[in-house]
Amino acid sequence: MTRRGFACLLLALAACGPEVSAPGTVTIAQYRSGLTMAAAGGCDTSIASGLSAQLVEELNCVTPNLMVDFSGPHVTLYSAVLPYLAPDAAQDLEAATLAQNDTMTISSAYRTLGQQYLLYKWWQAGQCGIQVAAVPGSSNHQSGRAIDTPYYSTWKPALTARGWTWLGSADLVHFDHLASPNIASTSILAFQKLWNKNHATGQLSEDGSWGPNTESAMSQAPTSGFAVHGCVTTGKLAGTITQQGTTTPLSGVSVSVGASSVTTTATGAFEFTLGAGPVTVTAAKAGFTPTSVTRTVQVGNTVSASMALSPLGANATLAGTVVEAASPGTPVASASVTVAGRALTTDASGAFQAVLPAGTVTVTVSKAGYVVNTSAVPLIAGQTKTVQISLATSTGDQPPVLELSSPAPFTSFDLSRIVVAGVAADDSGPLTSLQLVQNGAAAVTWPLVGGAFEVPVLLAPGLNALEFSVSDPAGHTTRVTWTGAFRAGFSGLVHRFDDAAAVIVDADLTLFDPDTQVALGTARSGPDGRFELEASAARLARLHVEKAGFTPRDLLVDVSAEQRTALDVGLTPGDVAELRFLEPSTEGPFEAEEITVSGVVTGFEVAQVTVNGQPATLLGSGFVAHLPLPEGRTVFEAIAEGAGGQSVRGQVVARRPMRDVVGGCGAAPGGSLAALGLLLLLRQRLRRCASASPMRFS
Repeated sequence: MTRRGFACLLLALAACGPEVSAPGTVTIAQYRSGLTMAAAGGCDTSIASGLSAQLVEELNCVTPNLMVDFSGPHVTLYSAVLPYLAPDAAQDLEAATLAQNDTMTISSAYRTLGQQYLLYKWWQAGQCGIQVAAVPGSSNHQSGRAIDTPYYSTWKPALTARGWTWLGSADLVHFDHLASPNIASTSILAFQKLWNKNHATGQLSEDGSWGPNTESAMSQAPTSGFAVHGCVTTGKLAGTITQQGTTTPLSGVSVSVGASSVTTTATGAFEFTLGAGPVTVTAAKAGFTPTSVTRTVQVGNTVSASMALSPLGANATLAGTVVEAASPGTPVASASVTVAGRALTTDASGAFQAVLPAGTVTVTVSKAGYVVNTSAVPLIAGQTKTVQISLATSTGDQPPVLELSSPAPFTSFDLSRIVVAGVAADDSGPLTSLQLVQNGAAAVTWPLVGGAFEVPVLLAPGLNALEFSVSDPAGHTTRVTWTGAFRAGFSGLVHRFDDAAAVIVDADLTLFDPDTQVALGTARSGPDGRFELEASAARLARLHVEKAGFTPRDLLVDVSAEQRTALDVGLTPGDVAELRFLEPSTEGPFEAEEITVSGVVTGFEVAQVTVNGQPATLLGSGFVAHLPLPEGRTVFEAIAEGAGGQSVRGQVVARRPMRDVVGGCGAAPGGSLAALGLLLLLRQRLRRCASASPMRFS
């Protein structure tokens, strides 16, 4: 022991204070290519700075401007600090520095999921002198609204005057901006999304929950970051290719967009990720007639481009002539002909021709001054059908003709973005626009080109009623209603969390409103472990999954307004509900009027925790409460309750010294005050003697 250390020990013994031990040597983080988070050593979280930067980037991809960089001349940052906070927190932080006309030193701010994983891993291993570390996803510093400043007493008035809350004697340097949203679960979601961008298989459920799968993925994550990262600037084009006139899917169809090409799966499905803008999609297969559609790709959305192919032997030729009804020998040139979604124009002899799928087709012929003629024409495969269509002179009192050609009514879709096609014609001449009223909302005007239209529609979850209408110059209006459904919700698999092949049959799934706890929908996994759960609205919801013999699981899910979401749920077998305290880690004694009680609950999703009857703050599966610590011995009882009625409780003891000390150093009259004075002097000297103290990461 050094002479200085021996002097410190003598002072401690003389004052009857606790012995202070310095932490062990701190190992410098070792950087190397390919290093995973599980293998990251040392005691410096900046070893994962590459991954941390990507996680912050991903947060702002999930929600733009969720986190902002608060660095600037108004703050001085410790080297490992990530200068990110919620926008309001950053604004009120700067306001506090301006009010005090000073520069604030900040020792900690936002901590990424990767950094918290390292601290928790090192704490579990007994490394780095860390006294306690919260479970990843449950730390205050992952909330995006917390800072630490070593000069807390100087800054406390200015910070608290601008919305910051001082944590108190339990953590003197810590302040929270409680008016800002807690993004702890979003920080988990950001990692899950980043992982999925880089892994076609072994994807994580994007539920914002820290579980075995997410923990395993984090352990494999590279400290330097992933190859693929950044915000989405593309959209998806997806659909199914079927055989014309049936619901039979066609596999092996070559679907191309420009130079990109994919082949349909066994279910006839295909998908492209493309930049925003209009594209032409072409589907081709040997033995079938190729077909194309035009769609507009939107950033972050999935647009349907489903098509039907006709077998070559099933095609027929339609050859027609348009003539005047009063004079059949007089052809009508430049008449508009629409059939099977195609827009044609008659030549000088009144003729038109098209190769079409066999079956009955609707032919609509129009020209200004003539009554619109709509005819149903049967086509036989391999044959040519010749027709003569007569147009009668118009009297000017005919209503417009409006026909919807696709999709078929009463169809259900897994994508919300569909295209409704049809034709509109009138005896006054070409119409320029139509109107669409969706589910009783305000009318939207859509242009007509050559009498044909393809209107992109965003279906609402559930049943939709689309009313199309066209009006002619004389004020006549024709309306047609199309009805179809968007099957919003989730499709997926329930399985053991560690083995996707071990499916779980008859698991019960219930979707709840997270605020009112009202059930929004139910489902049960089938013999193959799969489930279909429909939702009536796009919203944030809580999905509760349970099966006897497995730990129930609650997921915060987002019912997409764009598509039916694939969601696999892993359940852990046989876990026992448990409440484990993280702090206080010892009984004490503690020289403080207030103490922090924190812990973690496992075995079920926590709805609320109370400590000695006082509500605790929930941080993922963790909780924290700041409570008065009276003199003497105090028992703190925490009770955790789950949304499904589960509960678990635990107790921890903390002790605070009594003011009047009997015996020992304080035995003489007035000894209590003397001991207090000596203790204060001792603590000042011990601070100078001790080169460092154990680290605490809540």
